[in-house]
Amino acid sequence: MKLILSLVVLFCALIPASAQELVTTATRTPETTEPSVNERVRLLETELERQNAKIDQLQKTISEQQAALQALLDRLSVKSPPPKAAEENVAVAAEPPQPAPIEKRVDKL
Repeated sequence: MKLILSLVVLFCALIPASAQELVTTATRTPETTEPSVNERVRLLETELERQNAKIDQLQKTISEQQAALQALLDRLSVKSPPPKAAEENVAVAAEPPQPAPIEKRVDKL
């Protein structure tokens, strides 16, 4: 009987001790994870700044390319032939060559 009573007392003493250890661990956890959270936030901010710099560079490249394209379009519009001459060239190219009449072919023989 003494043995059972001493086991119950020992068991009751161990439960609060382990509970205190759990509470101590729980209170330490935010302190140890806080630097990792701060570090993660810093890393995310750094990555965001890097991506913003890339976007700015791409926007600059796009605007330069648009200006170059506009300059090329301006050059092409100045050098284009008059519309009537272009239509005549198309009309001439559209007409297939007429075969020689049969009489002329026979005369050649």
